[in-house]
Amino acid sequence: MPDWKNSSAYAFTSHLNDVGWTWEFMRRNEKYRDDFAMAVKTLKPKSPGNWLSHSAPPLDVWWTLGAQWWIRGPIRDPAGNNPPMYFRHFPLLPNSKDLKSFFRKAAVSDDWEGADSDDIPDEQLPEFVTLVFQLRKPLAAQIRRASELLKQKQSMIPTTAIKAPPHKGSENWPTYLRLLDAREAKVPFAQIAATLLAGKFVSKTGYAPVKKIEKQCGSARVLRDNPLSLLDWYPPIPGV
Repeated sequence: MPDWKNSSAYAFTSHLNDVGWTWEFMRRNEKYRDDFAMAVKTLKPKSPGNWLSHSAPPLDVWWTLGAQWWIRGPIRDPAGNNPPMYFRHFPLLPNSKDLKSFFRKAAVSDDWEGADSDDIPDEQLPEFVTLVFQLRKPLAAQIRRASELLKQKQSMIPTTAIKAPPHKGSENWPTYLRLLDAREAKVPFAQIAATLLAGKFVSKTGYAPVKKIEKQCGSARVLRDNPLSLLDWYPPIPGV
């Protein structure tokens, strides 16, 4: 990650689009990093007797974890600067390789201990659903049926209210990245404020720079924890 104390190290953000911003916050997401570490572990030998040693080939695990983050391909190393390609503009028409990404091996009980990976059933990732339409037959009844199935599946997953990132304030996102990097390095709020806000607002009485940094860190964490909310984001039109 860039040196948080050096503002020029974040100059590249002036050229980021929605995919680039999504990746910058996603690669700083702890859950994403844990998932990548899990993928890396699939390349290491498993202990004897562990059912995971009979699971799907490692590459399938990488693709499945990638799909959980809407990545069209294997999960990407968070240390890499180039953003991945994301699934977007749902509903989509996946190819056969894409389709496999949306499935994972079902939870394995003792009944499957030592079973061949081909015998272990697959299950759909909970945040996605796969439907098959017969295009040679009328679509109206099929669409009604699809709507019923989608609502049923949607009712079974936890609902989360995630607000789309507002256009206003997007100019602060480079600062948010710096704050996330500083906090990851265990830098105290006071030291961050002394570096980022040095010489600012000196004429304001009662101004609390540390409080400002703490508030901005909260906003930064919202984007870090919900990076996919930035897909299909567009910069504000000047003057609007």
